[in-house]
Amino acid sequence: PPLPAPLAINQTGLIGYSFNLICAMTQAHFFTGNQSIADKWAPAIVSMLDWADSKIENGLFTLNDSAYVGDWNYYDPPQTGASAKFNTLYAYSLQQSRPLLQAAGINTTVYDVRLDNLRKAINDRLWNSTLGAYVLSSEIADGFAQDAQAFAILAGVPQSNGISPSSILQ
Repeated sequence: PPLPAPLAINQTGLIGYSFNLICAMTQAHFFTGNQSIADKWAPAIVSMLDWADSKIENGLFTLNDSAYVGDWNYYDPPQTGASAKFNTLYAYSLQQSRPLLQAAGINTTVYDVRLDNLRKAINDRLWNSTLGAYVLSSEIADGFAQDAQAFAILAGVPQSNGISPSSILQ
């Protein structure tokens, strides 16, 4: 059965899953129109988005503690620094959470500004025109990840910077 109360922890070591949970809750609200989902999840979403904003360095969501940045592909190294995947997933979370937050009565202006700034910083600092893609991270600039490109497109990063999503997909 489900646990009777939330676990008394605030970190999973899989930061991508925290952003994915935001997107899942916003999708549940979107498809059901259930106001109780917005009311229940808005405070946690705000908390997560505000925490992520506290980790902005040079315009990008940056985590240098490898305890936060594991991923489903456990055999790969942690994506420390400013990861394209985690930045684009953060941008996607900001974008997707707007309707739920608005339904809960939260003014989303600050999140709109953060999204615009993040899209620009991702493009300015992680785009590699030679690769035609967003690099893996600020620390690994000679390769890229498919999921980061997909999240970038979903979050409107290339589109807001004059780059065609189809050129990335090629």
